[in-house]
Amino acid sequence: MTKKLLVTGASGFIATHCIVELLNHGYQVKGTVRKLDKEEQMRAILKKHTKNTDCLEFTQAELTDPHSWEEAMQGCDGVMHLASPVPVIQPKDADKVIRPAREGTLNVLNKGVKSAVDSCS
Repeated sequence: MTKKLLVTGASGFIATHCIVELLNHGYQVKGTVRKLDKEEQMRAILKKHTKNTDCLEFTQAELTDPHSWEEAMQGCDGVMHLASPVPVIQPKDADKVIRPAREGTLNVLNKGVKSAVDSCS
């Protein structure tokens, strides 16, 4: 059975490389993006590096919205959490980047643990 992995922050530099490797190694991938209007652009980029984009789907999720992660994790066997805010211009207050990164990581971890517990029940 093919494993499906959730890759958060799918439009990011590192995440796109991870997605290509996962697809090329036989995994199904569900990638999160903040807005689904990025899907066509992402598919075009990824098709240059893998033939397996038919094993890829996208879902919308926002780091600071815990409810978006419940849907994102449905049907996934694991998570590769790579999403993090990366502003072009760094804010003077570091917490404007640190807080959403920390909150997002906790949201992903909490929903991942809940999904794992629910699937074992």
